[in-house]
Amino acid sequence: MKNHPLFIFGLLFISISTSVSAQKIKDEEIKFTFHQLPSKPLSATIKNYQSFVIAAYEAKNEELRKDFEARQAAERARVAEEERTYPARQKEVQDRFDKDMAEYKKLDGTDKLAERMITGSAPKKPVLYELPKPYYSEPALPKYQTTYDYKVLADTYIKLEGFENNAENAVKISVTLYGFDFTEPRVTSQVVNVLQNGQTQNRTMYALEYSYRHPMSVKVEAPDGTVLLSNTPQKLNSYTVVKGGSSDKMPSYNRDLLVKDVEQKILQKNLTYIDSLVNDQFGFASIKREVEINYVKSDDPEYADLKLAFNEFSSHVAQLGNNEKEALESLKSPIGIWEKALSERKPGDKKARINDDVALALMINLLEGYYLTRDAEKLNALIQQLNKEDLGKTERKRKESYDMLLADLKKRLAAIPK
Repeated sequence: MKNHPLFIFGLLFISISTSVSAQKIKDEEIKFTFHQLPSKPLSATIKNYQSFVIAAYEAKNEELRKDFEARQAAERARVAEEERTYPARQKEVQDRFDKDMAEYKKLDGTDKLAERMITGSAPKKPVLYELPKPYYSEPALPKYQTTYDYKVLADTYIKLEGFENNAENAVKISVTLYGFDFTEPRVTSQVVNVLQNGQTQNRTMYALEYSYRHPMSVKVEAPDGTVLLSNTPQKLNSYTVVKGGSSDKMPSYNRDLLVKDVEQKILQKNLTYIDSLVNDQFGFASIKREVEINYVKSDDPEYADLKLAFNEFSSHVAQLGNNEKEALESLKSPIGIWEKALSERKPGDKKARINDDVALALMINLLEGYYLTRDAEKLNALIQQLNKEDLGKTERKRKESYDMLLADLKKRLAAIPK
């Protein structure tokens, strides 16, 4: 496997000491990153990948855009036609007014009095009305799904670890976005009993509630077009329901800001999920790990080898993220020191250099060493040995965690093409 981009993770040490006869076994927590084997390895001839993000809703966006533009064009045509006919229509209004005014002027006082007696009101003097000028009214803007720079999304979030981003003989990873779906926020209310000044009172509590989702699918194809994975994760198709904290005041919010924030977060979260899914199967995924490694804290030179092994192990695992081949080779040294020391165990002799407690600490160290170096055979043998030991609750839980890690490691080793 090629060297990977540099991942720098500090080492955090948390000291916990327990007395063991004349020795003190010290547990120190180490944080690092290592590369996990793929569960469905690609052919060794494939060194490259290409990733793409596609929006299925862009076709719908285009339909909405065309419809909007058509409605704009129709509105502009209406305005243009009204502007063209405006003078003629205004002349019609003027001619009608002139005619009505001429008729009005013909009426003398007797005619006006007669009409008042018949209708109850005097004839109204004509009024000249000016036609309203043609006015353009912008059609309602469609609700488009958000458009992104899809190449930037692919380059940022979809990376097959252990492979180069290159088109030559590349595995193709395509992620399809189906659009952000957001239910309108609603305010819920609930009447609760509260104790105030020694009396129980009813109080109405309000909360904001909404839900959203951003469905996506992923397809992985070999260079020859063979589909290796086609999956629409149900997890990404399900709604996330958000219920805000309750208050006796009506909640207020800015819908546009709320939608924008939620959409951005779910987009990043779902793309990261798909990237993890693909890398678990086909890539050499970077996995963050935190473990406790032991050594004997003593000024006695006879334990210098265990301190040296601890220091070497801590140093070498820190390099697993960026230079795995060299780091794995270097881990053979501290593992060898622990194995040699463990062979000196004297069961039941509390004064021995490697007594039962020190031996157990060494075996815990070796569990991690064998797991990181992918030595399933030694890891299995050590777990079987620990099954015979008198383990405390903490040691038993740690051993059980390696039971699961061993099962997963065996599956990934078995998947490697022979």
